[in-house]
Amino acid sequence: MRRDTDPGGMGVALRIGVLAISLLASLPLICAGGGCGQAAGESGSTPKAAADQQYQACLASAGALHDTAWAAECKQLADQTDNDRANCLNKLKLPKIYCDASYAPRDPAATCTLPDQVATIVDAELARARFRCARERKGEEGKL
Repeated sequence: MRRDTDPGGMGVALRIGVLAISLLASLPLICAGGGCGQAAGESGSTPKAAADQQYQACLASAGALHDTAWAAECKQLADQTDNDRANCLNKLKLPKIYCDASYAPRDPAATCTLPDQVATIVDAELARARFRCARERKGEEGKL
């Protein structure tokens, strides 16, 4: 029997972590020149306005990371199902009707429906990122 994820979802969490690192590494380039949440020619007139802009940029980054992670999981599951089907047909030499039924094609689109265990992990990462944004806004980063 085939599993959609590894026990505990560690592979999913690891892939999300790699995506997070690559997205965070690109933030200085995205935010260069006053980009992140600031209109052209606008200089944050108050510290509160600057904090609000930074918070909105943080939320946007969290959302982008979530969407990227979701899309990557959709593609990974679709690719794995295709590989499993090919293995069923070519290596195991099982009947086509059996392999087609056991490994039905999955939607590789970024808007696919993920298995609950995988979706829960991806959504939990979004919740944690939003929480970090709120803590940074309050100046509590690093405090528990």
